[in-house]
Amino acid sequence: MDKNLKVAAVIVTHNRRDKLEKAIDSLLEQSAPVEKIVVVDNQSTDDTLDFLKAKARDNAQIKVIHSEDNLGGAGGFNMALAATLELPEIDWISIADDDAVYDQDYMKKMAELSEKHADIGCFTGTVIEDGEIGTEHRVKIDDLDRLQLSKIDLTSYEGDFPVDIATFVGVFLRKDVLKKIGLPEKNFFIWYDDIEYSLRIRKETEMINNIQAKIYHLTDNNSVGASGVNRPIGWKDYYGYRNRWQTMKLHCENQQILAKQLRYEHFRYAMGAFLKKKGQYSRFAAVKLVNTAYKDFKNEKMGKNDAFLPF
Repeated sequence: MDKNLKVAAVIVTHNRRDKLEKAIDSLLEQSAPVEKIVVVDNQSTDDTLDFLKAKARDNAQIKVIHSEDNLGGAGGFNMALAATLELPEIDWISIADDDAVYDQDYMKKMAELSEKHADIGCFTGTVIEDGEIGTEHRVKIDDLDRLQLSKIDLTSYEGDFPVDIATFVGVFLRKDVLKKIGLPEKNFFIWYDDIEYSLRIRKETEMINNIQAKIYHLTDNNSVGASGVNRPIGWKDYYGYRNRWQTMKLHCENQQILAKQLRYEHFRYAMGAFLKKKGQYSRFAAVKLVNTAYKDFKNEKMGKNDAFLPF
């Protein structure tokens, strides 16, 4: 393993101090130490910021960035990755939420694989949820013109394998790739920012999933916002729909197919919202959410929408 490899880990957090502590400790305890841990606190209202300040006083590796506004995961990762570009000694950046706990040998295993594949600028770790592999975090593209995605089957996890799309749970990105592709779309607020970013990464480099590098996800809440079929509509789905369509606009090259697909999905998701069981919204309010997402997408209204925030 290259002992001179310098790694920064970035975390975005909001009001999850207990999970955040586990995430940070897992980075501090790496067998191959990380150079910096950049944590963006997204306007937490609990004791997260006090905890972070105390942790940073005791550990020079930790850099705390406090946002006076809740930028969402997308804005938080934009800010965190921008900060890593200011760190001249960094070669690689590891990206994860505050509910992701790294295996002790995660960075060591990533360094070993990056040595083996020196031409590849992005690797992903194997996500473990409730003792099992979380296959929804590593995805393949079935049809880019329609942005049709599917989970990579468990049988692929017998060895390292290529990935098209990865959630921000243990993405290991070379700094020069970050410089070329730019920062995540901060105006997505939440959901689909990692999917859009993956599409940019794969234009620059292959992505390989490292079966030996494990990361433990402490929640079953994934970022594929428009994919849920067995749950009621929630406020986050507004961003899932809107950001999916924006991602398609940015990356689907066949404009004829794109126009038809957008109209089809608008109708399909609106009908699906009406037929789903009641949750935070009535059936009619759920349809209104889908219609608002589509209207805002068409009008290029991005960023945080005050009508769709946590209840």
